[in-house]
Amino acid sequence: MLPAFANTTYRRGAVDLDEIQIGAEVAEGELLCGLVGEGSGEGTSELAWVSFPAAVNLVPRQLLRNTACCALLKTADGTLWMLRTVGHVWSEARLAKAAELLVASRTRRLIDPLLEKRLSRALDVAQVTAVRPVLDRVEDAHWGVRRLAIGLWMEQSSKRGGQPDAGRLAAEVESVERTLAALLRAAIGRFVDGLEAEVISIEPRSLADTRLYNFLAAAPARRNRLQLAATFPLLVRTAATDDRTSLGADIRRVVDAGVPLLKALSRRWGVAPAVLRCLRHRTPDLVGERWESNVEALLTLLDALPAEFRPGEDPAQWRDFNGLIALAEATFGPHPWNSALALAWLRHSARRRGNESSLAQTAADLQPAVVAEIDALHRALIETLAAESLTPADDAVSCDALTIRARTTADRYLSGLAPRRLTELAARYRRVLAQTRADVAGERGVPAGSRFWPLLPEEYRSRDGSRRVVSLTSRQALNRHGRALDNCLGNSHLAYYTTASQRGEAFIVGVLEAESDQPLSTAELRVETVDLGLRFTVRVVQHSAAHNLRPSARCRTALAEVLAWLSTEGCQQHLRTGLRAIVERRWHEQRGRSEAERLPIARALRRTVGEQRYESLLNAVRGP
Repeated sequence: MLPAFANTTYRRGAVDLDEIQIGAEVAEGELLCGLVGEGSGEGTSELAWVSFPAAVNLVPRQLLRNTACCALLKTADGTLWMLRTVGHVWSEARLAKAAELLVASRTRRLIDPLLEKRLSRALDVAQVTAVRPVLDRVEDAHWGVRRLAIGLWMEQSSKRGGQPDAGRLAAEVESVERTLAALLRAAIGRFVDGLEAEVISIEPRSLADTRLYNFLAAAPARRNRLQLAATFPLLVRTAATDDRTSLGADIRRVVDAGVPLLKALSRRWGVAPAVLRCLRHRTPDLVGERWESNVEALLTLLDALPAEFRPGEDPAQWRDFNGLIALAEATFGPHPWNSALALAWLRHSARRRGNESSLAQTAADLQPAVVAEIDALHRALIETLAAESLTPADDAVSCDALTIRARTTADRYLSGLAPRRLTELAARYRRVLAQTRADVAGERGVPAGSRFWPLLPEEYRSRDGSRRVVSLTSRQALNRHGRALDNCLGNSHLAYYTTASQRGEAFIVGVLEAESDQPLSTAELRVETVDLGLRFTVRVVQHSAAHNLRPSARCRTALAEVLAWLSTEGCQQHLRTGLRAIVERRWHEQRGRSEAERLPIARALRRTVGEQRYESLLNAVRGP
């Protein structure tokens, strides 16, 4: 289907100028014809173009300086582009060079700032702008027809001398504008005649949206992509235009590789091939245009339905399906495909021929707390299945595919439960998770960070034998020592010093009475590097006795001896080893925290759904 231009649009040859009324005093018809260039480069039959204005000698130099010069071109790989610059006419040599660079760039994006900069440098012009080609009309915002028409009229008026006649301006400018627009329409029509007829036949929208045309016509993957458009027309727009996620890239990769499409896509989404067959030869007009840009959501909803209730070729079935989704959106929120409860309702509603009244009853039974519990179960199941299926060899694409399969697997399992059963399962998961977290908390110990690296290689006894200095290496030790001395360690600052000690930002030592082990004072120490990190110095940040009073002389002397001891080579080696361990620990801290948080969730899920069921879900995500 070609766009409906004027009758002369798709006739080969020149426009019949006798049918066009041109103001003789403004410009001759031959001059206006010369402003529209078209053709193919010599020796490069694949290159075709329409340029405007085409001849530099037909536009006065003063006018050309501020005139937008445009070129619509088809490159050797079959893709379409439109380029604009100001004051530089598109000669054949310039067009050929631009086309060569466009093919070499291998970019799919019609508007690409980096590509525009490369074109500007290669063509030696101040600025080249890429705009999305429009083939079904003459877009004045692109071609600048009216502005050039006004400029030509003004030039003609200045040659006649005197003041321009404002009364004649509108009529004569409109006459020139109509003529130029007609010439451009005819040239674009002949340009369209030279495009791939098979592409336009399979995907008529490709003339209105040239992103679709470029996707389907681009060599060397043209044959496979046309097969996609003929078999799964609903996927074409996503494959051609989706740059926000990896979905479009995955479809392009599968199609261009020539692997069996149904098998590869069903594996990619984690759905049965029968679900994808529901979309075979289904056009957006039949299925609903909203799903064309949200195929994953549509597959999730279709997968939740029993096979016998999935819509087929009958438009009425798709109208009923979309009506059911609209009801679900009104009750469960704008994205029911993300709600396990909505999917469960959809499945059971289809089986029981649910209608608006049954949905209203379901909505009345819902409580916000129940919905939140089900969403928590749904989210935890997806994230944990994906995380436990991941292997060190998986790349970013594999991770994304695992997440999609985990979502599909979780949706299929949870939507298969009756809403009442799903509510009970979510409540059980909440209770089991709370108990599991309490159990795991007692198992973590040192791996979870409850112990700190000791600043002192061993406890230190003062020279007079009256004092012992020890490292406080756990939250419990800080708390006990702080409570014994009634200082901030046992009260408001315990959490702060626990975190600082874990990260190596502070080291706490306690000074004890040597015979009775009675706490006498507390010191906060900090390690700093000297000599480019080859040696370390330890300084006292604060030192206080009970109730934050000044420590005794013997305590101060014992601490001074500790600082001197830490400067010896043996202690310096201890500091080097320990601080390296702290750095490594901080590097792994985020990962370790994520794993520690996931452990109770994974255990709770296994206990909630059952070990055998959980393993079967995990195997479904991992696949063959």
